Amino acid sequence: MHVIETTGLSGRPRDGGGALDITWAVSPGVRVALIGAEGAGKSALLRLLLNLDPIRAGTARVLGKAPARLSGATFARIGYVPQHHLVPLHLNVRQHLARWRGFYPTWDQEFALHLSVRLALPLDVRANHLERPLRLKAALLSSLAYRPDLLFMDGSFDQMEDGDRREVGAALNEALTPGRSVLIATARDAACLEGVCDHIAWLQEGRIQVFDRVDALMNQYRRITVTFAHPPGRLVDLPPEWILLDARGRRLHAVDTRFGDGATLRGWLATFPGATVEDRPMVLAEIGEALARRAAAVREGGAS
Repeated sequence: MHVIETTGLSGRPRDGGGALDITWAVSPGVRVALIGAEGAGKSALLRLLLNLDPIRAGTARVLGKAPARLSGATFARIGYVPQHHLVPLHLNVRQHLARWRGFYPTWDQEFALHLSVRLALPLDVRANHLERPLRLKAALLSSLAYRPDLLFMDGSFDQMEDGDRREVGAALNEALTPGRSVLIATARDAACLEGVCDHIAWLQEGRIQVFDRVDALMNQYRRITVTFAHPPGRLVDLPPEWILLDARGRRLHAVDTRFGDGATLRGWLATFPGATVEDRPMVLAEIGEALARRAAAVREGGAS
């Protein structure tokens, strides 16, 4: 059974993005970074899966149940850290945790206190005196203390500095033991999720355009630099698996989306006889930028 499974799932985001059409399946134990630009529909997808917004068309299953049929027992296996409405401002963190503790039979108080230290979270300070990153940590802690089978995080990493993200990543790695899954929606640098997520889902144009393992994507994509002996009079047609980044003077920069040793290199050299062709690995953020560029080119009717 998949922890998330959708077919033609449709809704209209509140944040101004386009309509969704999501066909997707996530296996148990998979940690997914849901990447997409602002307004792409990441939050809308999470709300549909959690039955916070009605489904307009298509189907969805979360832990084997349709969102509208999620019961209290199933919700006790799901964690959710939203972008807003994190912790009541009149409560301190200890009171906030005590309020949620009674709802979850698997709540581990010793583990909660341990995570509060790892997250450098003051328990006896009221939320209205905490900066937003600390309120985010408090909301996360209340969702990790019962060790959910499936955790949704909506934009939390986008609102943290590097040090806070490292602390949160360490807490997630400790709480999400094998077999537990997480879906982290983010519009920011995907590289901050390396070491936390093992899969990337790229949401664009209302659909999951790419869904693959992080290591496979990083092996598959390469940044290409072509240096010509003389400026070419006309840019040759690029292989269809390339994404053009820039071409000026004697240099051309592109992304090869189907990198493979040997055959790919021979293809480059055949395409650019007499030129020097170099490649280098890419970080996740660069891969995301390349995919965004390709989508924009398709929208404008241009070549990728």
